[in-house]
Amino acid sequence: MDIKFTSKQRSALLTEIRLRMKEEPTKVPAGFQTHTASKAEFIDAAQRLGIDLNEYSTPAEIKPPRSRLETKPRLQPIAKSQPVTDWTADTEASLETKTDAVMQQPIMDLRQSVLDLLTEKTDLLNKLATRPTDNVVAMPVAGQTVVDVPDPSDDVRDVQQTHTIPAKTVFKGIDDKRDIPVFNDITSPAVDPNYVPDPKLAKAFLSCMSRQVAGHVFLFGPAGTGKSSWPRYWAGMTGRSFWPMAISDDTTVDEFFGSMAARGGTTYWQDGLFLKACRQPYAVILIDEPSAGRADVMLALNGVLQDREFVVPQTGERIKVAEGVQIVLADNTNGRGDATGLYAGTKQMNNSLLSRMAAKIRVGYPSAEQETKVLSAQTGAPKPFCKAVVKFMSECRKAHDRGEAPTLTVSLRESINMTLLMLDGIDPVEAADIVIGNALEPVDQETMHQVLNTHVNLDEWSALLAGQDWTPPAEDSQPEENNPVRQGDGDPDDAPWSV
Repeated sequence: MDIKFTSKQRSALLTEIRLRMKEEPTKVPAGFQTHTASKAEFIDAAQRLGIDLNEYSTPAEIKPPRSRLETKPRLQPIAKSQPVTDWTADTEASLETKTDAVMQQPIMDLRQSVLDLLTEKTDLLNKLATRPTDNVVAMPVAGQTVVDVPDPSDDVRDVQQTHTIPAKTVFKGIDDKRDIPVFNDITSPAVDPNYVPDPKLAKAFLSCMSRQVAGHVFLFGPAGTGKSSWPRYWAGMTGRSFWPMAISDDTTVDEFFGSMAARGGTTYWQDGLFLKACRQPYAVILIDEPSAGRADVMLALNGVLQDREFVVPQTGERIKVAEGVQIVLADNTNGRGDATGLYAGTKQMNNSLLSRMAAKIRVGYPSAEQETKVLSAQTGAPKPFCKAVVKFMSECRKAHDRGEAPTLTVSLRESINMTLLMLDGIDPVEAADIVIGNALEPVDQETMHQVLNTHVNLDEWSALLAGQDWTPPAEDSQPEENNPVRQGDGDPDDAPWSV
């Protein structure tokens, strides 16, 4: 059908087709779109919908009057123009290619293409306005996070004070009448009833921890003296969470404090273990062996101890230490380095970091009475036997302190392990070597054996271990074969060895 349309006629026809399609959508072919249809498709759709084309067209033999635009020479396209149906059908084409195709059309066709797009936009807006609001999904906007990222506050527990207990209940033997707040953190560690810190040291510790803003405490002393157990015990007795974290030369700032992470194209800050602990109210944080830490980690820690906040370098966010958080450092050295060579990897700590410590408490070995009590409770061995073992350990420590055996350092852990071996029937000398001697320098192992020969009577230990009373026999009636000391091979310079 040879029909021509002016721009106004084409626009009016499109409007009428859209209106009829809403009333009778089944009369047009499936997939028919007004903004992509060709002239032949428009005419076919109009006829199917019963539209009189004579009202919207100009007969072929009658030329419509020329508009003012058409009186001027037509602009020539840069390349051969294509109808809208051609460029929209190519779904693989880029938006730039499609835009170029539209811009290359003659002015009158370009105007119609723009009009089609605006008309389609109006239709879409009308459809959206009539859709049920409960089915509408919000679309992301520029600058809005489009993926879920971890929220650090999700892991923070709500902790409240529930009651108080006397200080002498927390630390037995302490002369302090204050009441200690107790909290309800469900992750609070179990309490070791056999752990009893020195009352004099406990009073200084309690003084720091009872301040409105807790003072930081630095515990130092030989291995196995209960430095790490102290803050764990305190957290358990007061219902606080306990966060132990060891420092080494391999611990980086990213691991300790945190770093930037990415998810779904979105970057966000992710806390390290230390900052996770700092966000938890009333937490007790133990930083173990800080003298082995890297300088950059200790420098960043220094800032947190001073200001009780950490500034994220990448974002500028200020992460504040939560209310009631208490920080304890524990080390084998006093922060000035290790001259004995016993603690490899330790370094001298920054003086500014040490000055942030409200108290620097040296933790030594427990008293003989206390160690005997703990040893018996932990192993189930008779107290008289445990007392004899503690006496041997004390002599070993004295040899170390006198400089006779620099590597002969024995702790409560060694006392417990050695006693457990002997309870299983292992010979005392062999048990001492397995737990202590085999890790010593040869000359120090010899010193340990000398202590055994001098201060240990194996018959006495055997009787006490069996729960029997021991009465030393008279010297003149003691048979030679019962002597616990094994003589050397005849060389007078050989040290005696026990069997």
